[in-house]
Amino acid sequence: MILYFDRWAPPYETIKSEAINLRTSFEQGEKVHYFRGDLPIVSISASDHDVISSLEGGPTKQEIADAFLSRHKELADLSSNGRHVIVDGTNHMSIVQNEETSDHILSLIPHD
Repeated sequence: MILYFDRWAPPYETIKSEAINLRTSFEQGEKVHYFRGDLPIVSISASDHDVISSLEGGPTKQEIADAFLSRHKELADLSSNGRHVIVDGTNHMSIVQNEETSDHILSLIPHD
């Protein structure tokens, strides 16, 4: 779990800005969402949320986790053929870095 960022490391300011402006980012994203018919959509979420617990002026860890899960479900709901899947035992990084998890995720994606 990420609990600390080196304040002198280059990505710190970017990550801090992203967390503080998360609500604005979601509001902007809502403007481009529209129904996609029966286009297959699989929205995948990690079960464990490795987010910063709180930044001054930003949302809490739980608010961030809840917002991501809500948005991921909304993405799946853009299609009559969409589904939202939460992959147990994963976090933001392991969901793509763990080979077993990656194979499981690939099995969830419809393909011909």
